[in-house]
Amino acid sequence: PNVIEGASYLMSIGDFSGKNIEGAMAVSAKMLKELVLGNDTAANVVIAISSLTLTGCVALRTLVLTNVASLAGALDLTTCTHLKSVYANGTNLTQITLPTGSALSYVYYPSTNKYLLLKKMPVLANSGMIISGCAANIIDLLVIDCPKIDAIDLLLTIMAAQATDHALKHIRVTGFTHTYADQAGSDALEKLIALTDGTYYGLSTDGIADTTVYPKPILSGEVNINAHCYEDTVTSLREYFGSQLALNITADFYIRFQDDAVRQICATNWGDGTGITAAQAAAVSSVGTIFAGNTSITTFNEFAYFKNITCVNKTYAFGECSLLKSIDLSNMIKINGYMFSQCIALTDILNMDNVIEFGAGAFEHCKSLRKLTVPSVCKKFYYLCFNSCTSLVYIKCLPVVPPTIDNGDSPFYNTTCIVYVPDESLEAYKIATNWTGLANKNRIKPISELVE
Repeated sequence: PNVIEGASYLMSIGDFSGKNIEGAMAVSAKMLKELVLGNDTAANVVIAISSLTLTGCVALRTLVLTNVASLAGALDLTTCTHLKSVYANGTNLTQITLPTGSALSYVYYPSTNKYLLLKKMPVLANSGMIISGCAANIIDLLVIDCPKIDAIDLLLTIMAAQATDHALKHIRVTGFTHTYADQAGSDALEKLIALTDGTYYGLSTDGIADTTVYPKPILSGEVNINAHCYEDTVTSLREYFGSQLALNITADFYIRFQDDAVRQICATNWGDGTGITAAQAAAVSSVGTIFAGNTSITTFNEFAYFKNITCVNKTYAFGECSLLKSIDLSNMIKINGYMFSQCIALTDILNMDNVIEFGAGAFEHCKSLRKLTVPSVCKKFYYLCFNSCTSLVYIKCLPVVPPTIDNGDSPFYNTTCIVYVPDESLEAYKIATNWTGLANKNRIKPISELVE
């Protein structure tokens, strides 16, 4: 072992990076302000110590270990209470234990570092912690009473570096206040929700991991969001972390879209580019042909939020949306002409309770549509509205008074579906104008015979 002692009155002992020293090294010097064992140029580093022990180095301000690749394992600096700068890049240290309450302002961590334990650091800020090399390897993160550290940003930086398979397991981050004035707040919450998936745990105040005592990560602080975000995310975070995590939301909540392609379209055209709120959706008076011919969207059940759209003033509004499977029509009074023409994947049409008219060709060539319920308020089927719905098994037609239909039984051309009607109206349907064609084919039956 190599021991430097009896140097209590020396402030510097020179540069040891070029010295041929191997094995363990111990330094004891209470007035020493700078200890240089490494060098920015790796080729100039000859020293090959395997461990470093510092005792009584209470005055040490700067520790340079740069490119001492042989130095591995843990480094305990807790007694260096006046330490300001640590350069450990290029070493193979896995843990650096820093002095609590010190005036430390700069730490360059090696890529091999796995633990980030910061406690009562009044000066240290995010800019003074170089973790770009080791962020992907951090296992434990502890930040307590570090007023200049943006703990949420630090946490999210580590999580972003571990996006695919996270090494981070144990977290205690307390005493923070973070305010977002823009959409970055929503993005942050969407990333933090990952902490609730059961694969992250807590730490004791001393940085000790015990999944039995701390089964959840510990976030204790305040996040202020002065921009739109998602209500379900906020609710989940509040429920999981409890009162320790204060989430203060001052803006409206975004609509959560199941289909991201639909979200992008709505956010771009009627929202803020990131999302759209219920109030913004309710103010939309027309979707025009923005969705027509879109071959990406699959689900638009959030169409129910567009409360001001009771009919679509453009034909083919969703025409040829070949992957659209489901849509909610809660607010629709009239399904306009060819509104869903050629939506060959459409299977689920939700909440048509208010529809009084089915426009010409409204669902023509919806070849995946197997069943459909016509609400009791419906008054008219226009020609070809169900034309070539070749998989349509039945239509449950709830109006007691038979709706008017155009051009004979043209609404049902190229279909073999059965139309089930109220039992008490069976005969009325069979003799109603233009319904006789279906009646003659025995395709009008009482609802009591329908097996769903």
